[in-house]
Amino acid sequence: MDASESYRLLECIGEGLGGPVYRAEAGSGTVAVRQFRSPSPAGSPEWRADRQHFLDAGRRAQGLKHNRIVPVLEVIDEAGEAFHVMEFQASGNLQTM
Repeated sequence: MDASESYRLLECIGEGLGGPVYRAEAGSGTVAVRQFRSPSPAGSPEWRADRQHFLDAGRRAQGLKHNRIVPVLEVIDEAGEAFHVMEFQASGNLQTM
C-alpha cells in the first residue's frame, strides 16, 4: 500500500460486505483500514463496478462528522487495489455494541 502516508497492517479486526478491516499503524497513530473485496471475478465488469462503488462511497464519506459515523480519513486507489483509511475506534464492533 503506497499512499500519502505509510500504513502497516497489524491484525484483521473485522469482516463485512465491503471486505476485511485491519487495525493498522501510521505515522499519525492507529487507524482502521478496510480493503476492497468483491464476490465477482477480478477485472470483470461486475468487479469494476463494485470497486468503483467502494471508492465512490469512501470519497462521499470523507469529511463527514457525526457520532454514528466512523470518519474516513483517506481513500486509496492504486494498482487494482482500493482501501478506506478510517479513524480507529477501540470501543469494539457493532455486533458487540
